[in-house]
Amino acid sequence: MSLLSKIYRKIRFIFIGDIDRFSLEHRVFNLLSFFTCIGAFVSLFLNLGLGLYESSVVSMAICLVQAIILYISRVEKKFNLAVTLTGFEMHILLGINYFINGGIIGPTPILFLATIYIIATVASQKATWFWLVLNLCLLAVLISVEYFYPQAILVGYSNKLLLVNDVYITYLFVVFLMTAGIFYTRRAYEKQKRTLQAKAIALEQLNSEKNKLFSIISHDLKAPIGTVKQYLDFLKENDLNEEEKDIIENGLMKSINEAYDLLDNLLIWAKSQMGGAKPFEKQLDVKQTLYHELNQAKNYAEHKGVLIIEDIEKDIVVKADENMLKLVIRNLLFNAVKFSDTNEKVIFSVFKEQDQVIFKVEDNGVGISEENQKNIFSLNVQTTIGTKKEKGTGLGLVLCKEYTHLQNGEIWFETEVGHGSTFYVSLPFISKKTI
Repeated sequence: MSLLSKIYRKIRFIFIGDIDRFSLEHRVFNLLSFFTCIGAFVSLFLNLGLGLYESSVVSMAICLVQAIILYISRVEKKFNLAVTLTGFEMHILLGINYFINGGIIGPTPILFLATIYIIATVASQKATWFWLVLNLCLLAVLISVEYFYPQAILVGYSNKLLLVNDVYITYLFVVFLMTAGIFYTRRAYEKQKRTLQAKAIALEQLNSEKNKLFSIISHDLKAPIGTVKQYLDFLKENDLNEEEKDIIENGLMKSINEAYDLLDNLLIWAKSQMGGAKPFEKQLDVKQTLYHELNQAKNYAEHKGVLIIEDIEKDIVVKADENMLKLVIRNLLFNAVKFSDTNEKVIFSVFKEQDQVIFKVEDNGVGISEENQKNIFSLNVQTTIGTKKEKGTGLGLVLCKEYTHLQNGEIWFETEVGHGSTFYVSLPFISKKTI
């Protein structure tokens, strides 16, 4: 960021206010008040240079009074009071300036236009009509007084050049003031428009995820619970031999495990959405931390006839939240087994690459379809069934992404349909010596 840009941002914050605490109208008013103060201050010296001493006094009064009003608006945050004071201040002082600065041929009518522009830009519709009527009526009265009593114009111009210079300089100031106001308003409007569009997209995504979540709860959770109910009803009405009981109990256990995994992921995901998931990062020895998760995954893989091979470099220490890291790796390993056929291998490797620790889970399973690849880390993904009809919800990878990012890490994948997938997670590496 350039020095000029930094100065502009500092001035904008001090005199105009930030977007979080001030409305657009409030910020525009502060901007126009700030430029009015600057313009009146410059006009003070220009009038002195042109020999218009009475007008210099009016310029000084406008500068001081508008500076006080800017303080009331920016610091005291009394926006409506500041707008009302500005309306009365400008009309009173310009009414005085009309008689001491050339009347209708001087710059005052142009300043009347600038005044109504400032007020109409920020005031309510009802208040704008009041100020517009006052502006028009006051200017009409001043012109009428000049018409019937020309001697009321106390100070004129000693020569034509002074008049031209004064009117033109005033015109330039008013054009600059109006341009600045329009430019700032349009820029703020476009920024606000982009913000609203982003919020609309985010809201649409949230609605889609909500519908997906309800679908998960109503379908995927209902199915295993329904199976349990059917089994209990069947036991109540029938006598089964041991072999039949074993078959049904194995199917029942599978359904219960699916329901448990679903509920576990649902509760963890719900907690993260409510802002309750905060990482407690510390130095972790990877091999020791993931020992239990690897054994769990190996037991699951063994029942399916899949072999998990681990390749973890020695003395790998990572900065991470222990529970989050375990959840991420467990989900990736179980997913790899889920989409692998019997007699296939899943390779889990951990290695250091520059200042990062890379966790790599590689399988030779079914891969990820093209339509699912772009949504693989969101609830919009189409859930797929494992090679042994295992069901899933898509929540696992959503949690993997959220928890990895909470730990200042990255997650990505490579895949080829029919030839398997490889998932990568990177987290900050820590030297073993620091433990």
